[in-house]
Amino acid sequence: MTKDMDTFWILDFLVLMLLFQKMFAFTYTSKDGVKFSYNFSFKQSCRGEKNRIGILPGIALPECVKECGMHPHCKALNYRKRYNACYLYSSEENEEDRSKESCIEVKESDIEIKERPGDDNTEDQTCDSSEQTYNKYTECKYNEPPLNGKIVGNMNGVGDRIQYKCDFGYEVPKESEYAVCRSDGSWSVVVDKCTKIDETNVAQDKQTSMSSIYHGHDGTKGIDGNTNQDFGQGSCFHTEEETDPWWQVDLGDIYDIVNVTLFNRVVGQCDTGGCNRATDLSLSIGTTLESMYIVGTVPGPINDIHTFKFPEGKEARYVRVTLEGQNKVLHLCEVQVFGFPSKNF
Repeated sequence: MTKDMDTFWILDFLVLMLLFQKMFAFTYTSKDGVKFSYNFSFKQSCRGEKNRIGILPGIALPECVKECGMHPHCKALNYRKRYNACYLYSSEENEEDRSKESCIEVKESDIEIKERPGDDNTEDQTCDSSEQTYNKYTECKYNEPPLNGKIVGNMNGVGDRIQYKCDFGYEVPKESEYAVCRSDGSWSVVVDKCTKIDETNVAQDKQTSMSSIYHGHDGTKGIDGNTNQDFGQGSCFHTEEETDPWWQVDLGDIYDIVNVTLFNRVVGQCDTGGCNRATDLSLSIGTTLESMYIVGTVPGPINDIHTFKFPEGKEARYVRVTLEGQNKVLHLCEVQVFGFPSKNF
């Protein structure tokens, strides 16, 4: 065997041994001046959630190794190259809790910090490279609940997650519902207050139906935006005389309803029996026609303007006004339904 062939065989053997052991070693200097060396290996599966203390998305493997090497409680890391995601763990091994996805794995014992800015600081402190100061972070500070809201979750260790929840009628800014405790001791999102959701008349210009129509005074006149209560001005709907006459609006989607206001007929030429025929009235709502139920009643005549209020909201797509009894006529000049789109549908 020639010398060249011997050299080729030896190199080939070393490559095979390296691949067999699946162990690689590198030395790296981070942008903030931390120099370290580390070994890593390929695993057929990634560790799960057990003993996980943090998730760092969108960083390269060397930066992930540095985070583990500088973290006081990190004993091992898994790096998912497919997502550029770094997972830190407080123990070296956990074979019982693994997924089927392959991972790069580094143990804390295979990381050696050679140089770092401020090595004259005490050894038991952890470097926060973003500020070039030395602090030890194992958890985030208590986060005050937002105004008009609350926090769901009481864990504040690195990697833990909380959720901001707002009172009815309020919402958190977009993409701010969840917050993660980061390795630098800060929350990824801080919400100081919930914002008020604007309430609008969601019934205006929507589709209507009614039990009967008297002389062309159809249901659309009840949601045309005209609150003029003079029947003679032509903006009021009117049913025939019948048993349990009703009027209904389809909002087209499901909304959280906060109030419904009825504008009664109070001015204009009236037939026998007087102008105020809105008596013994009931208000029904439902997310479907089959699920309609009564949410308010008014025995006797209603006021010139009557409002049903729902401080905690009522989810509905359909809103119906009915006069209970025989030989009744329902005529109103406007029905306003104030609310906002429901988050549950």
